[in-house]
Amino acid sequence: MIFLVIGVPGTEDSRLAVRKLQNVLDRLGFPVVMEKLEGPSTKLMFLGFEIDTVAMEVRLPQAKLAELKELIQHWCERKVCTIRELESLVGKLAHAAQVVQPGKTFLRRMFETKAARGRSKGMVRLNLGFHSDVAWWAVFLESWNGTSMIERRSSDKGGVVQIWTGVGGVECGPLVKKSGFRWDGRSCRREVEKELTEKASPCKNCYRSC
Repeated sequence: MIFLVIGVPGTEDSRLAVRKLQNVLDRLGFPVVMEKLEGPSTKLMFLGFEIDTVAMEVRLPQAKLAELKELIQHWCERKVCTIRELESLVGKLAHAAQVVQPGKTFLRRMFETKAARGRSKGMVRLNLGFHSDVAWWAVFLESWNGTSMIERRSSDKGGVVQIWTGVGGVECGPLVKKSGFRWDGRSCRREVEKELTEKASPCKNCYRSC
């Protein structure tokens, strides 16, 4: 088990919370490996990401970013793959998508390709939809520095917007309270893909080679 304890800067909140957590774990019979205990600190590694609460940033290590860029370029040329290779690709991109806000949108057809084959053996043929998602990642990773901002939430209750999301047979996306705004996820996705394939030359090259 891995825990992330957060406290108010300049106070003993974090230290006290860690002690309480240790006491709870001790009572439950879970040993704490003290060598792996980090902090309190404003910058630390957590689940493969560097969290910086001063700069309010979450960063993917540069070594992993370079690995992803090389991996995606390789997949631009693939026509077929094994199910294990596909699972490895989806796993690495899903991990990166935790700090890439639009990333999960462009994983859906990769998951669908994997789900369609299940655990069957043999080669998986990669279709146009799969390559469209790969093309988006290829363009995004070329310009991304591996850093995402942590959202600063205002304490002003008047500025809060409540959003509900859902997935249906016709459309998917958020419904914002009061305004009645509804976002057609499929139409938005088509517009994003059109923008990428028409205006981003790296994406066009990748898309055509796939």
